[in-house]
Amino acid sequence: MTGHRSRGLPNFSTKITQRIKSSPTKISATLFHRNSSHDDTVEPSAENDHVLVSWTSKLSKLVKQGQPEEAICLFKRMLLLKSNQRPNYVTILSLIKALDALHWDVLVMMVHGLVVKMGFISEPAVLTALIGSYSVYGMGTCWSLFHQIPDKDVVLWSAVVSACVKNKDYLEALELFRRMQFIGLKVNHVSIVSILPSCANLGALRLGREIHGFIIKRMFSHVISVQNSLVDMYAKCRNLESGIRVFDGMLEKDLVSWRTVIRGYVENECGIEATNIFSKMQLLSFFAPDEFVVRDMIMAVLQSGENKLGSAFHCYILKNGFLAFVSVATALLQMYAKFGMIRKGQARNGSFDEVPIKDLICWSSLINGYGLNGYGIEALETFSNMLDCGIKPNEIIFLSVLSACSHCGLEYEGWNWFYSMKEKYNVTPKLAHYACMVDLLSRQGNIEQALDFVKKMPMEPDKRIWGAILAGCRLTPGPIENVEFVVEQLATLDPQNSTNYYTILSDLYASEGREEDVERMRRLVENA
Repeated sequence: MTGHRSRGLPNFSTKITQRIKSSPTKISATLFHRNSSHDDTVEPSAENDHVLVSWTSKLSKLVKQGQPEEAICLFKRMLLLKSNQRPNYVTILSLIKALDALHWDVLVMMVHGLVVKMGFISEPAVLTALIGSYSVYGMGTCWSLFHQIPDKDVVLWSAVVSACVKNKDYLEALELFRRMQFIGLKVNHVSIVSILPSCANLGALRLGREIHGFIIKRMFSHVISVQNSLVDMYAKCRNLESGIRVFDGMLEKDLVSWRTVIRGYVENECGIEATNIFSKMQLLSFFAPDEFVVRDMIMAVLQSGENKLGSAFHCYILKNGFLAFVSVATALLQMYAKFGMIRKGQARNGSFDEVPIKDLICWSSLINGYGLNGYGIEALETFSNMLDCGIKPNEIIFLSVLSACSHCGLEYEGWNWFYSMKEKYNVTPKLAHYACMVDLLSRQGNIEQALDFVKKMPMEPDKRIWGAILAGCRLTPGPIENVEFVVEQLATLDPQNSTNYYTILSDLYASEGREEDVERMRRLVENA
């Protein structure tokens, strides 16, 4: 075991050292610098010389209170004190939890180095925690850590299964779960909760049912976290009825239970049922909805198509202070945009103006909402306001801007911002941006220009682009040869819908009295 570790760890130490040297300022200020703003007055003294249990307890409490930076600074104070009390692996576990909350890989690598130096790398709990931290950044280091320990327990296996799921490597997660059983490991409820998302995301209903049977056999069916995962799995596998049976059979429900069943209804486009279960939650549950439940409920209201219900739920959001969450405000904007009431979503006491800190998604939703509802000038004014706030646009923002210009016929402004993307903001246009420009030209009846623009594109056009040109051809009379060429492209790229394209061309032939071509299209449709 020791020999194996000595071969594997130098690579980790080298990588860690390189990463630390590459960005020393922020790291030192956060973890090791004595003049950090959090503790620049701290000096070693008898008052600070707490016993190890007290240090670890305080560190853990700060993490639970959502104060990870303060927890890291407390750990630094512990290292600086002239005391025989040094961190143990329990202290390290609390520190890793603080790092997970900050989502900063360099700090994780630093603590990894500290773990190696202090001899805790063989502790399964520490190794498991490190795998969880590294899984956010890919599976490379996770696998290296996993293979360092010859005698792996079920917790370590479950951690790697969870890491695979987090990285969307669902088949590998299922294979690991199979191997766990093959080597005789006693799978626990944590393992079950780790593997069920693989079935959910693969839509593997049959396999999910088999695991459900395994859960019943191993008597995990009354564990709340397992039940929640089953509800989510069935909902994502489009078998909501089975998920509801699991939910209704739960003797105890937590907030995650209600959140999961509401999201399941929304994912299956059952908006009315979701609003009903939300009302039931309000009446029967001790848990208050959180921002995730509220956001899903906005989507449920949108699915219901009831704008009055949307206004009523908006009042609920205002009353309970949920507009402080950007995700909720963004969902509200999207709802009002779909209901054709975007001005209400932007106005005072609406969603946008009440958000203290607006992110790019929030700005993009308002711009896109204005564009969809025909308010092109307002969309561009919003974009201008965003730039005035010092926010740098990304490709998603530009997609909303170009889409608004296309929908509202703002040709000059559309080309201006399209060319500004690369020249002024160093954002390379992608296929979706080119599609907006083709749509802009086609809506204006400039079919020849659109075709010429497509020929000069640096990438191959897709069916969206050809579809936009075909829509323009139907609106603007022109050479039938253009339509024939476009239909040919669409039939090649999208053969499943070739009948629709041939029918459109046949109608155009009929309008020109070309009976032979109409008959030819009829035969193509019959053989498609």
